[in-house]
Amino acid sequence: MRSIMCGRAGIAASLVLLLPAFAGCVCVGERVELTEVVTETESVALGAAEAVDVTLDMSVGKLVLDGGADGLMDASFSYNVAQWRPRVEYSVVGSRGVLRITQPDAKGKTVPSGAENTWTLALAENVPLSLSLDMGVGQADLKLADIALTDLNVDHGVGALVIDLTGDRTDDLDVDIDGGVGEAILRVPEGVGVRVDGDMGIGSFRARGLTKRNGVFVNDAYGSTDATIDIRIDAGIGSIEIEVGRGGLASI
Repeated sequence: MRSIMCGRAGIAASLVLLLPAFAGCVCVGERVELTEVVTETESVALGAAEAVDVTLDMSVGKLVLDGGADGLMDASFSYNVAQWRPRVEYSVVGSRGVLRITQPDAKGKTVPSGAENTWTLALAENVPLSLSLDMGVGQADLKLADIALTDLNVDHGVGALVIDLTGDRTDDLDVDIDGGVGEAILRVPEGVGVRVDGDMGIGSFRARGLTKRNGVFVNDAYGSTDATIDIRIDAGIGSIEIEVGRGGLASI
């Protein structure tokens, strides 16, 4: 059994213990008990909302997010720790909806190998969405090319992260990424202006198809399209790779 120290202060010391998945990560404390894997599905109707704020809070696990929901959200949750059953909350005030999915806090818990916590989410494609992800340890694969995002905020602690922002966009998109330890791959479109600025920390950074101009990275379409994707990155430790177009990089 391998371990990753709890808290941001211990992340740097734990870099050599990074795993491609969250299973086997340990935080000193009460040991969680494993059960048979439970898979539950849940759908959320849009209701009267014309735009929605979506917040995802996952302490340990794997997240796969895509478009294609019939309503606001179609979800499948698989887990074998009873306490990790996610809470789904949705409300609408006026014309704005608020969707929040949270995993009960796993900090300070001992997580044995064999633990599973996977969220597979589909969101609406034709509704303006503001998306915020706070993830501790694990993998996140955000397939956002067909989703009408207005804002994206990602706080990712330890693990692998893939964000696909390719596709046609007619409105501006603000993106903030706070990375921790691990590998992050960010795909951006060719036909929409893209600007990338940020602190790359002590890890590695590679931008394929972007040009450095006045201290920031831009694609060829920057400044010539109605919509602009403005990306700010605080990379921390690990690697950041940005590529224009879908390329050949696989999802996690």
